Amino acid sequence: MFGVITSAIDVLGDQFDPGMYHILARLRIDEHIIEMDAGAMTLTYGLEGLGYEVGTEIIDDSQRLLRSWLRLRNKNSHPVSTEYRDCALQLFALDAAGTQVWRSDTQLDPDTGREKVCTSEPRNTIIPANETFVFEYLIPVDALLTSGLAEGTYDFRSTMRLNWRTLRFQAGTAVVSQ
Repeated sequence: MFGVITSAIDVLGDQFDPGMYHILARLRIDEHIIEMDAGAMTLTYGLEGLGYEVGTEIIDDSQRLLRSWLRLRNKNSHPVSTEYRDCALQLFALDAAGTQVWRSDTQLDPDTGREKVCTSEPRNTIIPANETFVFEYLIPVDALLTSGLAEGTYDFRSTMRLNWRTLRFQAGTAVVSQ
């Protein structure tokens, strides 16, 4: 008997939409091929039952910061496992014409205020039933203005790579100024 247990996502990536699939297994031994009916499988990305709250604001702390956040709320009666990488929350500024004029290429560590080194190592968080988990993006307004964004009012969009899917959100409007 052969037995290898692996995640469907490890095999399929995000090439297929969630849903019910019928699986046919093909085994090759030397020049012989054996096909076996492996049954039905339901593919999910584990995002069912999650609620999302997204926003962007300018906060005055020890320095003026642009803060964008994504709050995940687990509406399920069971825990949900989420997988993401550092800097998974990305932010984009759009001008009045809807043209993208800035994107977040660097992020700050909210604890140290220093530029964060984004790694590609996956992280996993278990969100208990009826609990929330928050992702944040922070950048000093001065750094935002010196990165090429002019003072003004911008619509912000965010993307989040979560459980092998890219989620897109309108993240609100903020006035960026000294």
